[in-house]
Amino acid sequence: MIIRFNEIEEKEMPSFYGGNGSLIANMYVDDKNKILRGKLAVGSSIGLHRHVPTSETIFIISGSAKAVCDGQEELLSAGDCHYCPKGSEHTLMNVGDTDLIFYAVVPQQYKNPTKKHAIRVLFCWWTIQGAWLRQSFAHNQFYRCKRVLSILLARTNPG
Repeated sequence: MIIRFNEIEEKEMPSFYGGNGSLIANMYVDDKNKILRGKLAVGSSIGLHRHVPTSETIFIISGSAKAVCDGQEELLSAGDCHYCPKGSEHTLMNVGDTDLIFYAVVPQQYKNPTKKHAIRVLFCWWTIQGAWLRQSFAHNQFYRCKRVLSILLARTNPG
């Protein structure tokens, strides 16, 4: 299968995962993978984010980057590959004086989630939301969300 990124609509995603500037991307998405060609302008970045339940592989085509994966800094240039394993967190920054061009692959490992996985995703969402969710009413909201999610999963994923 050939993916022609020039024929896929370009999308601008400002402050992607809280990063600086914008990520410009052409994305191919199916039920097995998300594959994108990305561009970060000088000084732009993709904010720190965790890959649950996926991993991500980034191939640098041109430019200079710094990736930080689980606290470990990596300097990257054309021809290098950065891998963020499942469960890890990372960020990508353009540290060069030209646009950073890269390809990224994120396997879609949650097409038919199990209840256990769905609860994990909900817990990660819960953790990320911030202190306001930790107020006294939040406990009940969490269990309401968990119940709704369980009902939906039971309907879409019998057994």
